[in-house]
Order: sequence, then C-alpha cells, then structure tokens
Amino acid sequence: MSAMENNGFGRGKGANCKRVDSQINRFSRNVRIEIMVSDAIVWNVVDTIRQQAWTGEKGEGKIYVLDVVEAVRVRTNERGEAAI
Repeated sequence: MSAMENNGFGRGKGANCKRVDSQINRFSRNVRIEIMVSDAIVWNVVDTIRQQAWTGEKGEGKIYVLDVVEAVRVRTNERGEAAI
C-alpha cells in the first residue's frame, strides 16, 4: 500500500483558487492510495474501502480497479503472487 498527498482538479466542486503568474489554477487537495492485492480478495478490499470512505457528501473519491500484468520482487526475482 502507498499513500500520497496530491493536488488535482476535475469536475468536482470545492477547489481552492491559487494565483500563479497571473493565471488562476484550481486545485483541490487529495490523497491517492494505491493497494495491490490478489484477485481472490480484490472485491472484499473494494467493498471495505467504499464502506469506510462513505460520508454521503461530494468528494468522497473514486476507486479504480486495474489489472497488474506482472509483479517482480527485485531482490529475490520472485514473480507473480509470490512477489506481492
């Protein structure tokens, strides 16, 4: 799991205005969390995140489920699920 603070913009409201070099950029503060899990538990993880993040308010975020083609642990050269 990795967690990163970032700034972004999109269709959502509530962005902070910041003036930079005579331009107005609209960014909102976000946290991006990346989790890689095995296929066997992916939907349990998604449901847990969705349930814990739900507030009923705008800006709760989105969950994207992506395929990882391969994982390789550099130190041991383990591949696939063994590398996770």
